[in-house]
Amino acid sequence: MNALVLTETGLHYQELPAPVCGVDQVRIKLHAAALNHRDQYIREGKYSKIVLPAVLGFRWCGHGDRSPSHPELLGKRVVIDPSFGWGDDPQAQGPTYSILGMPTQGTFAEEVVVPAENVHRAPEHLTDEQAAALPLAGVTGYRALMVQGALQSGESVLVTGIGGGVASMIMMFALAAVRGCMSRAGVRRRSHGLWRWGLGPSTLPSAGQAPLGVTAPLGPSTPLGVTAPLGPSAPLRVTGWILWLTLLAAIR
Repeated sequence: MNALVLTETGLHYQELPAPVCGVDQVRIKLHAAALNHRDQYIREGKYSKIVLPAVLGFRWCGHGDRSPSHPELLGKRVVIDPSFGWGDDPQAQGPTYSILGMPTQGTFAEEVVVPAENVHRAPEHLTDEQAAALPLAGVTGYRALMVQGALQSGESVLVTGIGGGVASMIMMFALAAVRGCMSRAGVRRRSHGLWRWGLGPSTLPSAGQAPLGVTAPLGPSTPLGVTAPLGPSAPLRVTGWILWLTLLAAIR
């Protein structure tokens, strides 16, 4: 098979042996792969415990090609949960936890072999590209909002960096759970995308006004004035640390 391989200085397109599929594993053929900052950080040497050479990537959509013990997945369109060995504690990963795509072979290749328990049917209403990008951002956002945040009915959450994938998932989870949700978009054109989530003109800023959901520009020395009563119950920071103390000060 062909794959993108990271060596000491960059990516190289190489021919590699096809991955071998064992018991309780599934070999998947690629339809679409998605990028993540982790891939870029590893490529730049800015990630911990880098093992080279490596086939990066851990977000993709494909179809089941081979599985000795799970024939029901063969020919089916699937996505991958890239987290291996999480453990029994929902609050934090266990000592054997690892992520697909370094040191194990990742998804920037024509085929990949993963544990069958990490393979799930792709949502039928999503394209291959959309399905490839969904699992990581979706699980991260769900854990932040529903597990670590543990928000209750009647509470509200302020989400920063709403143009990003994780923040967008958090917004949709919050709205689906009928919880109050405010957001901050640093680029106005991103705010327009919030219309499709049911956020109307009363919450969207006009030109020259403050970002969505706040009454003043955010900054390390600027008090946060939230338009919702009493402020958010919890902030979910998906942007830089420079805003964190300001966000914490806004919690009711």
